[in-house]
Amino acid sequence: MIIKNLGVEGLAGFAVVEYLLFIGLMISFGISDSLQPIISKNFGAKKNKRIEEFLKLAFITTGLVGVVMILLIIFTPNTLANIFLEDNNYKTKEIVLKFATYIWIIFLFDGFNLVISSYLTAIHKPLASMIIAISRSFILPVFFIFTLPFFFDLDGIFMAIPMAEFVTFIIAVILYRRFSPEKLSYKER
Repeated sequence: MIIKNLGVEGLAGFAVVEYLLFIGLMISFGISDSLQPIISKNFGAKKNKRIEEFLKLAFITTGLVGVVMILLIIFTPNTLANIFLEDNNYKTKEIVLKFATYIWIIFLFDGFNLVISSYLTAIHKPLASMIIAISRSFILPVFFIFTLPFFFDLDGIFMAIPMAEFVTFIIAVILYRRFSPEKLSYKER
């Protein structure tokens, strides 16, 4: 869809935006992945209060990462684009800046989605965790990349990934409420 509608410059612009996304995502992945053994151990020890404390810390930390990434993308998009592009890539830079106007929204939700997914894996709810993972990384992005352009033209392409992350967030919150630390049942194991 990107090549069809924006050409090779669009694909190059999306690659630059993906680099920026990966920086924030890798930090959030590190936080959520390190959370998993801690939650799992406390789940085994039936220490729900500690699980809540670790989750709170993870939510705050990934939230702060998100805020920093949002501030960087909103206030320094030219500088960030210049890290990856030469000065004469005007069309590609224009596309990067257009993506940046939408892509920062991802950082409102992605850290929370990753933390909840890791939490669900740690408490032996792999199906719920997989629903979050596959929704945010495959099903919803593909769905939105093909549907949103019909309603929003080219802006729909830019909106697809943030919209997928937002809808995944709703799913993640529903699953988190269903399997929250206060509702953990140890009989199921």
